Amino acid sequence: MSGEPQPEPSYQPEAFRPLAAHIVEAARQPVLGGKSPRPGIDLSPHLDALAALIADVAEWYEVARDDWEARNVAPPNRDLQRNLDPDEPEPGYDYGDAEPTDWAAFFDAFYGRADGNPGRNRQTHQRTDTKPWLPEPPPVPPLYPVVVALERWWKAQVGDKHGQRFSPRFGRDFFDKDRPYDLRYSNPPARLLWLIAERLDPHYTPENLSDLHKQVLRHRANAARKS
Repeated sequence: MSGEPQPEPSYQPEAFRPLAAHIVEAARQPVLGGKSPRPGIDLSPHLDALAALIADVAEWYEVARDDWEARNVAPPNRDLQRNLDPDEPEPGYDYGDAEPTDWAAFFDAFYGRADGNPGRNRQTHQRTDTKPWLPEPPPVPPLYPVVVALERWWKAQVGDKHGQRFSPRFGRDFFDKDRPYDLRYSNPPARLLWLIAERLDPHYTPENLSDLHKQVLRHRANAARKS
């Protein structure tokens, strides 16, 4: 990021009204993947409420993302040269031969991650576009409060009226790494979640989100057991 001042993001509902209209249009499309297409959902009566919801979760996501990054500082790169500022001159000295240190073992001992789930996003091939990959994919945990807010909004505004609970399903049988993902194989809650997550960070992928709701439920259950 450059040293120039960055514009403050706008969290006013009006700024998210075009996205809300896009979600309304996407949600009404039939759901493919079954023996016959299933009907979508008409969210047009909730357009203003949806824009306000997106404005809220966008701000909450930024706070959660900042908190996550503060708690999960990236370790130095194993290729030490890549840790240097490319604008800095070469140091002109090298102590590599002065000490018989096994630097690979040193890195593993002090910066290596233990076995198990590292809690970070995975790089995947499932995209709805051809944007370039980031060296480090965006983290998933900052999306947890977003999912909780969407679930509560859906239950209050949509679920009781349309008889469909908030259970995002992305049609994972139709993931294909050789072509962009077709959002029409997702149900309306999944389309809502995906289009908002894509706005928050365009480097998320549908495959990253396909199990996100279940992750949130497990996280909530674990927190309840500890309390």
